[in-house]
Amino acid sequence: LLSRICTDCDVWNYINGFYLNMLFNKIFGSNASKPWSKSQAKRLGALNKFKAGECNILVCTDVASRGLDIPLVGLVINYNIPPNLKVYIHRVGRTARAGRTGVAISFVTQYEWEWYLQIEEHTGKKLRSFPAPEEEVLLLMERVSEVLERAICHQEEELQGLNQEKVNQREQLR
Repeated sequence: LLSRICTDCDVWNYINGFYLNMLFNKIFGSNASKPWSKSQAKRLGALNKFKAGECNILVCTDVASRGLDIPLVGLVINYNIPPNLKVYIHRVGRTARAGRTGVAISFVTQYEWEWYLQIEEHTGKKLRSFPAPEEEVLLLMERVSEVLERAICHQEEELQGLNQEKVNQREQLR
């Protein structure tokens, strides 16, 4: 199920990407990448770990939708629908490369529906729709909120530890 997953987040929406990363790490115990919070060297390191199969989930922005060779991606999840058809094509093009099969799933809100219809029009393909019954969404949102709350508490503890470590390092330099 989790072999080679790449999740795209809007480059302007990196906070949501941060929460997605925490959620995936808590639910799946996966070492997902946080590209917006790392140096270039660390981002490349995370990408190489993903390519090598050392982690199964790569949370990325649209920067990763073009120009990077990321083979063997079986599933791309679009957290949002981009308003630009080319961006959408490059995102979903991360899967099914070099004759392989793959799946792209896009979460679509009522605000993005027009872009969704434009994608169908431009590609000439009717995309399968999977409606989400409100009662199921609310139940899942409750579970996700619980996991996120625990993840945020854990993240805050880690940040406090890092901050204390920096304070200790500064004191040693004096």
